[in-house]
This record gives sequence, structure tokens and C-alpha cells, in this order.
Amino acid sequence: EMERPIMKPRTAFITPTAAAIVIASGIFSGTTACADVTPQQVWESFKAPLEGVGYTVTATENSTANNLTISDLEMSFPLPEDDGTARITLGSLTFHDNHDGTVAIQMPASMPVLINSTPRKSKPFSAKLSLDTAGLVTTVSGQPDDMTYSYSAPSLGLALDQLMVDDAPVKVDQAMLSLTNLSGTSAMTKAALRTMQQSLRADGLTYVLEFTDPEGKGGHVLMQGDLTGLNSTGTSATPENFDPNDLSAALKAGLAVDVVITHTGGTTAFAFTDNEGQDTGGQTRSGSGRLSVLMNADQLSYAAAATDTSVDFQSSDLPFPVALDMAKTGFSLRIPVGKSHEPHGLCLLSR
Repeated sequence: EMERPIMKPRTAFITPTAAAIVIASGIFSGTTACADVTPQQVWESFKAPLEGVGYTVTATENSTANNLTISDLEMSFPLPEDDGTARITLGSLTFHDNHDGTVAIQMPASMPVLINSTPRKSKPFSAKLSLDTAGLVTTVSGQPDDMTYSYSAPSLGLALDQLMVDDAPVKVDQAMLSLTNLSGTSAMTKAALRTMQQSLRADGLTYVLEFTDPEGKGGHVLMQGDLTGLNSTGTSATPENFDPNDLSAALKAGLAVDVVITHTGGTTAFAFTDNEGQDTGGQTRSGSGRLSVLMNADQLSYAAAATDTSVDFQSSDLPFPVALDMAKTGFSLRIPVGKSHEPHGLCLLSR
């Protein structure tokens, strides 16, 4: 749900899982223009946003008359505070020349996504995920510095198949995220700053997270939920080759993000059992919701709002269930992010 998001700024602009979904959707691109693009040009544009935020991209390229096939695709990036590296490995992609000035990006119906993190100050972990892109159609048009990616799919899913921490398996019963009937565009223009304009619509979003205490002491967690009528719009500006570990310098150089996400209804259900057998559970519902995130050289702000919210909660520690109904809920947080000779306020608003 959107009522109580917990968010904080990150030095890495694109997280590993987000990068995987973004790649699947083709959300790296530019504004509409009447010119031709080639598979090689689209591949270079495809890599550029990742490389611009500190990722190192390697792959094997195989070119034919109509296709450019990319295999052994790997993206690595340094962890904050010089704490090691993380890598994302994907399967193959094909950039197909449509012979009408556009390029199609073709992906297998199911593609493995491997994430490996080797921090120096904590335990290493790795994850194997499955990216379901059956029916995804992505077409790229425009010109080399000004491309538009248009995409649609009956569904797009990401599921966790395996999780390892310190070389030992961690049992996760379920962990998945899916979008249904999605479509969108992403437009990218390369100039002094690389600017993006993105839009995404989906009929629904569902997620499930369930795991059991790996030590066998009886603990269990289940969370699942859905959103309907999902709509996301956003713009971003990225300076060329900025250091993702120096966020202040990047913001001064023009880094900016402005994203708004809305939905027409959502539910969340949760159930926890601790190691002593005590149960806690409940569910929340909302009629609609809105989340906005703004980051630039002047401020970092979050705002969330929901209508017709209800909360039902029960626990072994309480002798009675709790039920709340609220016509409107929300909060707004604004934080200045840079030094200034003029005072700036810190604002927190809730209702």
C-alpha cells in the first residue's frame, strides 16, 4: 500500500532488482523523432544510462545482417563506501532490425537473473531470480541521441528462486512481484544532461513474500497485496559519468528525479508467528493512493496520500481486534539537501 512508504536516498541510482525490471521493460530511451536507428545504436543507448550511474557493462556481441545478439550480459557496480562490488548477470537479448527505421528488442519468455554481492563489511549474498517476459513487445524508434522505447505485455513477473547468504541457502517460501496488462513509453534525450520522460500503466500489481524461520523454531511471515489501476509518470536528468558515491556532487551537476505513482485501489494482508507461537495478523485497504518523490539540488521530498483507508489488526497480545476507518490519510516530508547561506526549513506534514 501507499500509506506508509519507508524510503531513503541511495547513492546508487538504480538498484539491482530495479535494473532487471527496467531492462525487461525497455525503460531506457528517448523522445520521438523521424529518423532511423540501428541495432548497434540501440544497444549503445541501452547501456548508456547504466554506465552513466557507475555500472560496468560487459557482454558478448554477435552481429548478423538483421540482428545484434547480446549474450553473457553482466553489470557490476561498486557498493557504497568502498564496501566491495555487486554484479547482475542476465541471459541473452536480441536487437532486431525491423527494416522500417525501428528496432525490436527480443527476449526469451523466461530469463534468469543472477545477483551477487561481495561486501567487505558484511556477509556475501547471492540471489537467483526468474524474469517472466512472455508476450513483451518492445520497439525502439528515433535517432541515436533521441530515442523512444514503446512497450507492452500481458504480464511481467519477477520471482525469487534461490537466496544464499554467506554461502548457505536461506529458505524463502515465496517471493514474487507481477504486473498485468502493462504498457508504456520511455523517452531519452542525450545532451549536456541525459533526460528521461517515462510513463507506465498497468491494470494490476500483485506481490507475495513468505518465509519460515530457517532455524526451525516456528517463526513464520506472510505478506501479500495488490494494487489496481497503476499509473506512473516520471522525469529524470543525469549528468554524464557522475560518481554515484558522491550524491552531493551529482546533484550540483544536475542530477534530478521527479516521479508520481497513483493507483485506484489496494489491499495488503499480513500474518506473523513468532518463535513462541504468538500470532499477529491483519489487513489494510484503500480506495486510491498517490506517492510522489522529488530529488534535485534544492530538496528531497516524499509525499503519500490515500483515501477510504481501513485497517484491521489482531494479535495474541491483545484481548480484542482493532479496526480503523479513515476517509483520508497521508504525509509529506521535505528535506533540504545542499549547503546554503540562506535558511531552509525542514517540513513534515501528516494527516
